[in-house]
Parts: sequence; C-alpha cells; structure tokens
Amino acid sequence: MKKTIAILALMVGVSSAWATTNEISVQVTLKVNKDAVQIDRASGTQLIQMSGKRYNTQTITTTTTNQALTKGSVQSAGWAYARNLSTNAADQVWLSFDNGTTTSLVFEAKEPALFRLAPAAVVSNFVVSANAGQVDFEFTVIED
Repeated sequence: MKKTIAILALMVGVSSAWATTNEISVQVTLKVNKDAVQIDRASGTQLIQMSGKRYNTQTITTTTTNQALTKGSVQSAGWAYARNLSTNAADQVWLSFDNGTTTSLVFEAKEPALFRLAPAAVVSNFVVSANAGQVDFEFTVIED
C-alpha cells in the first residue's frame, strides 16, 4: 500500500512593499489526494503587524548530536520557518523545544514547517539533530 501523499506548502515573507508598515504575510496550504481521500485546505493570506524589524536565518549541518539553534539579534521571537534541506529520503531532522529531552517535530527530506512561537519562547532551548549522518537544516525566526 502506498503512503498517503500530502503536499504542505508553507510560505512566510517580509516583503519590501510592506517595509514601511512592517507586515508579515503568512499563507498555509494543505492538499491531499489519495484514493478516496481528498483534502484541500488554504488559510488565505494573513497579514500580521510586525512590531520589530529583525530576523535571523541560519543553515546548519546537523548530526546525531544535538545542536542549538539561535535567534541572532531577534529580541522577541514571533514566527519561525524550518526546513530539512536534504533530498535523501532517508534523512530526518528532529527538532526539540526543550534542550533535546523530547523530539517535538520531525522533518523528512525537503519538508518545511511554519509556526508561531510563544512570547516567552527561548530559542536557545531549541536543538536539532539528524537521525543519521549529516543533514542540512534551515531555520528562520522573525521578530514579532
């Protein structure tokens, strides 16, 4: 039996057109088309007022050892975008929000995720590791 195929398209952007108003644009789409399962969900574009103006993007090569993510100069973490950059289907990246005690999110090859962080989130407590070998992982945090 084939695995259910889900395409999850997540977009977050800070557009230069909105630079004067500091808006964040978020759109989430989920589509599933497998046998009798037909799902098509879209959030539409959400515009969110951005009180700050900082963001931090990092691409790290993670291994089976936990590696801390950082937020750079971001004062108050708001939105986060993460993605496993590997094209090897066997490569997974595990993201933990509690210094590696519990795996909170799993990213298969090429999978992205978009999420809003709690106001008190301490990004330095976020760690990533790979299931095997070395896997490139992208993490962006945007000031809220």
